[in-house]
Amino acid sequence: MMAGEGFRLLAKGIHPETGEPLTPGAVVHSPEAIRLLFLLAEEFSFTRFCSI
Repeated sequence: MMAGEGFRLLAKGIHPETGEPLTPGAVVHSPEAIRLLFLLAEEFSFTRFCSI
């Protein structure tokens, strides 16, 4: 998965590995986190996450 795609999914409140919605209380739902995740998605749009 490309890093940008993972960050965009998180910004939309979706778990990038399962596709399930994140819980309503998750920190990614705060406006600051959403802005940061979209910025990270743009910055790392051509970076691939490696499996560990």
